Amino acid sequence: MNSYKEVATLGSGTLFIDAIAGSCEFEGGKIESLWIARELQAWLREDLSRNAIPAAAVKTASLKASLMLSHTNGKARSTSVQHLAADGKPIRTGGFFRLAIDCESEITTDETRYSSRMKDVEEWPENWP
Repeated sequence: MNSYKEVATLGSGTLFIDAIAGSCEFEGGKIESLWIARELQAWLREDLSRNAIPAAAVKTASLKASLMLSHTNGKARSTSVQHLAADGKPIRTGGFFRLAIDCESEITTDETRYSSRMKDVEEWPENWP
């Protein structure tokens, strides 16, 4: 599973994910929860359990992603990830979405604050899958 179609529909803007609740906001308004939000929520629950950390100890767990969506073609792609068509052949031509992502994550407890930042670029064929 992925959130490609939903992100393509949302377009450029700021996505906020509450990993405790599995909820999403886009440009400050609530939206239907994306698959990635539910995946982050499941990962957080599993990680807390595996490390014997009570869920109540975590006050916030969030991801804020600045998304810049654009279009490109197969020849102008900057990533090497392959996407396969129904016939099993790699899709190399046609239109592709390019998503530049600038993420900030934060987890807080009563005692401390953990944060990180990451930048990435994702590309996928239009009408995928």
